[in-house]
Amino acid sequence: MNRSLDASIATSLIEQLVFFDEQRQSLLERFYPDHHRDRRRIEQLMNRYRNRLEQIIAGNNTNTLEHTVLIGSYVKVRNEEDGTMESYCLVLPDDANMEEHCISFLSPIGQELLLSDKGQTITVQTPAGSYQLIVAEIDFHLPA
Repeated sequence: MNRSLDASIATSLIEQLVFFDEQRQSLLERFYPDHHRDRRRIEQLMNRYRNRLEQIIAGNNTNTLEHTVLIGSYVKVRNEEDGTMESYCLVLPDDANMEEHCISFLSPIGQELLLSDKGQTITVQTPAGSYQLIVAEIDFHLPA
């Protein structure tokens, strides 16, 4: 059964759309200057995210919030190799705080988590190598 978006959740998602409209270029310049090898990929990720937000808002449906990782989602992941569980909150870069397990959507794990679905296996590439995580739980929260 589809549930309608709460007004405060819809407002939060609209604020994210506005943020990306207004801050997209400055974010790209700050973290991925013009000739950075990952810039195009990050631009595409931001475009896909923005499109998904528009679909969620237009569809007025909360089911996506429980099944797709968005900025503001609390996510539990299970390491495929050893079964350990970790929890993260996906946030904007300036809100990242590893002590509170708040990771930027631009971090290696954040890039893979953004727009992933519950039950999906993601591969995280780091300078030390790659590892796989399974998205076990997703819970969207409004910013504090």
